[in-house]
Amino acid sequence: MYRFALVAVLAVLLAMSLTSCTQSVDNEAEVAPIVDPDPMPEPPEDAAPAGEAEAEPAAEMDADAVVEQVGAPLFEGAASEGVETKDGATVATFTTPASYQDVKAFYLAELEEPDWTNNGFEMGAMGGDTWEFKSADEKKLVVVERDSGASATTIEFTLKPAG
Repeated sequence: MYRFALVAVLAVLLAMSLTSCTQSVDNEAEVAPIVDPDPMPEPPEDAAPAGEAEAEPAAEMDADAVVEQVGAPLFEGAASEGVETKDGATVATFTTPASYQDVKAFYLAELEEPDWTNNGFEMGAMGGDTWEFKSADEKKLVVVERDSGASATTIEFTLKPAG
């Protein structure tokens, strides 16, 4: 009986202490409204709709303008395949039915040191040939390439961004 009384008293004390620890919270008085300190500004009215990309710098230049800025001659009869941006650089691509050896020999004669350096590999791991010509400031490239079994030689003129 003594134990029953002790358990009852402890249960009452526990219930009283738990109720005294809780507080009534007035949510409206204590919770501040959430305010975005840096709201996103509204886009200007003449801005492109969301999801539409702005024009790339490559779209502003045609292939002949890229060749002119690179400062290397265009192999006679090469046809433009277009201009695109790759890793921030503007690249104009041309193709010619001429052999890789003929195109490479042309650029070896035209792009000489000290203004240009060249290196490449022939019959690489994938069976193709690639030769790269680089300007002294390393901002302009001319790459002559032909994949094994391809019917055309590719010439790429690259303008790397300043900086």
